Amino acid sequence: MIVTGAGSGTGRATARLFAAHDVRVALADINGNGPGQPPRALRRRSAAVTAVGNLSDQEVVDRAVTTAVWVSLAVVNQE
Repeated sequence: MIVTGAGSGTGRATARLFAAHDVRVALADINGNGPGQPPRALRRRSAAVTAVGNLSDQEVVDRAVTTAVWVSLAVVNQE
């Protein structure tokens, strides 16, 4: 699952909720630094990496989806 806006507000709360229920999430946010950055604890718990960039840019969307797929495949192969 890809959670957009994961750096703050509703997006962060949504990512935390899914992670708390052991859902593997890929975190996406336009702001990769500072207060908008998804917390490290969430990134560790969700076992996903963060896609940083403006999701109105198709290259960023492609990177986020590719990342989410690879993370999912890696998790499946480890189980």
